[in-house]
Amino acid sequence: MRACANRYIVCVPLNVNEFCTPCAITVQGYFFGGNMKRNEAREQAFVLLFSECFNSEESAAQLIENAVQAGEYEEDAYTAALLSGVKENKEQLDAEITAKLKNWKLSRIPKTTLAILRIGTYEILFCEDVPDSVAINEAVELAKRFGSEKDYAFVNGVLGNIARSK
Repeated sequence: MRACANRYIVCVPLNVNEFCTPCAITVQGYFFGGNMKRNEAREQAFVLLFSECFNSEESAAQLIENAVQAGEYEEDAYTAALLSGVKENKEQLDAEITAKLKNWKLSRIPKTTLAILRIGTYEILFCEDVPDSVAINEAVELAKRFGSEKDYAFVNGVLGNIARSK
């Protein structure tokens, strides 16, 4: 892990009260900052959330630490915020998604699609700086890239319903 250098890629265990840049956040005792584009950060959060399907007991910090050790993670504040936000609000996100499903059960949704829906729902409900249309579009793009042929339409429909009902 590297020391902080104002808005550069960093990940340093710090005291929660220690911030060195305005863009910094902490996730369970770790400091994160970075300059990754948000769509890249969403993709990275998706990969970590998908891996969480197989290691559901791990915290956001543990998932990040494992990815860092494997050399598969570029530290970024938005990725860390998405990951921790989705994990902390998973029950509420799943309830919101379930309420908008028609003729589907949450358990039947492919894990890739579920991870994408959780990210999109989190951004719609909790990220005031992200317009709903952007959250939906970014989730649809992730579904096109990582999902099956029809997943993007499903993601678009569910997230559109969530955005309209908020």
